[in-house]
Amino acid sequence: MNSKQLGLLGELKAQYDFTKAGWNISTPLGDYCSYDFIATKDDKLIKIQVKTTEKIHENGAMIFSVTSRNYYEYKIYTNQDCDYFYLFCLENEKGFLYPINRPHSSHITIREEIPKNNMTKGINFAKDFLFENIINTLA
Repeated sequence: MNSKQLGLLGELKAQYDFTKAGWNISTPLGDYCSYDFIATKDDKLIKIQVKTTEKIHENGAMIFSVTSRNYYEYKIYTNQDCDYFYLFCLENEKGFLYPINRPHSSHITIREEIPKNNMTKGINFAKDFLFENIINTLA
């Protein structure tokens, strides 16, 4: 599977999840916007940027690249671009909502378990960002 197909699966899964949760989806015409779609429900509007990873690493981490590259620029997203990342892991078919205003660099790491060094401070645990756990707090 190439990266375009992987990204498309993530976008479709995100739109499915939002629609199933009762949100309306609007997509931009073309791929020049800094978000992949807009989700609306009642009077709430949020811009979503979807990022997909294919696998869970040996150390139990799901690592998502949250930058964009094309021939002209390398972009790190800010709150001017979108409100949330929808992070999709193909291996376990789970989706996560990660607020753009939360600290991040060029990658976001999500873990389902405590790392082997037992560190918990600064760790993004899956349960805290799981789509099903976050979506109902937004509307």
